[in-house]
Amino acid sequence: MRLTPQTIRSRMQEWRNLKKLHTARNREHHARMLRIVVCSHIPTTSRDVSVMPSRIVHTDTHSPRNEIVSSYTHDIPAIVLPEVVEHTIETGYCATCKKRFNAMPIPPAPVMFGPYIKRLVATLSAVHRLSHTQIQSLLFLHYHTSVSDGEIAKMLAGEAEKLRPEKERLKSAIQLSSIRHIDETSWQVCLDDGQGKFCWVMSDALSAKRVYELGNSRGKGNADRLLGTHESVTVSDDYGAYRMLTNHQLCWAHLVRGFRDLAQSTHLPERIKKHCRDLSQRLSVLYRAIDAHRDPSRAEEFAACLRDLATPFQEEPKKLRTLKTTLLKNIPRYLTALSNPRIPLTNNRAERDLRHVVLKRNVSFGSRNAKGAEHTGILLSCLMTRKAEGTLGEYLAWV
Repeated sequence: MRLTPQTIRSRMQEWRNLKKLHTARNREHHARMLRIVVCSHIPTTSRDVSVMPSRIVHTDTHSPRNEIVSSYTHDIPAIVLPEVVEHTIETGYCATCKKRFNAMPIPPAPVMFGPYIKRLVATLSAVHRLSHTQIQSLLFLHYHTSVSDGEIAKMLAGEAEKLRPEKERLKSAIQLSSIRHIDETSWQVCLDDGQGKFCWVMSDALSAKRVYELGNSRGKGNADRLLGTHESVTVSDDYGAYRMLTNHQLCWAHLVRGFRDLAQSTHLPERIKKHCRDLSQRLSVLYRAIDAHRDPSRAEEFAACLRDLATPFQEEPKKLRTLKTTLLKNIPRYLTALSNPRIPLTNNRAERDLRHVVLKRNVSFGSRNAKGAEHTGILLSCLMTRKAEGTLGEYLAWV
């Protein structure tokens, strides 16, 4: 085909028009991409961008105002395959010494579990209260790892021994604290060797620290060993093992609950119930007044109110008479909190810490032997403290 000047000019104009159109589309595309906002703190592995067509036909003469809306889908991997590391160890025999030497200690078994899975098992058992069967199911379902009951027991024992020094440091810190809580509950030990079937908890009222002692008796000696010799204010219930404490704050919740239960009883005559309701209401008002006005100068005023509540009443039931006798005998111990507004009036902190043990007991039914109970106490002390302080991730070493 012969190219005339007219044809050359026409094709040159078409080429310029195509170039302008291509440049305009590129600019429009880059402008859209610049308007896409991606949060830098959200881990992103893929990006899906939906862009409006470049030419949209509208009935009106106004051009549409496009805007970019970002949304995210947060998901987890379906299955995390375990990481297996092969260790090649050089070994040799010396004919002179007649000894075998290794480049590093050879493990007792050809396959050993690493530190991450051991910490995960300890956390699942102590913090999440899972049984051995539940831990096995979770590890196999999410990590394709099979673990026997014996291996789980070895992992828990090994992690407990590693955390034993940390538990002793927690215990010493709580003993030296100016205010602490103490309480106890039952903990079954199947192969009991005479140590006892109870769980003790001692909590720091001024921090998140707490210490558990499992597999001990309910005797006074265990309470003394747990509290130590430091003269701190101890908040507890009216159990006999605590009556020798000097700086002692008795729990008002137990006292209020005792009078309230009598007021709501269905086995008492109406006249006695009315008297119990009156006592319960007066005690609740007095509790709120003491909680609102921590003034030591009003100690005698509050003590007089408590003595008035403990005045005997004709034909009162045995339980009410016992409550009044206990109240009258321990009036100074109920008013210890007047000396320091930071002293709690109730032992709710220790009871909340024991609730975790009670829920775990409902799943595991206690421990097999005293050693297992001791290891459970160490794991609960360290890991539950770390969870309350927000440092459990450092133990798992995943964050």
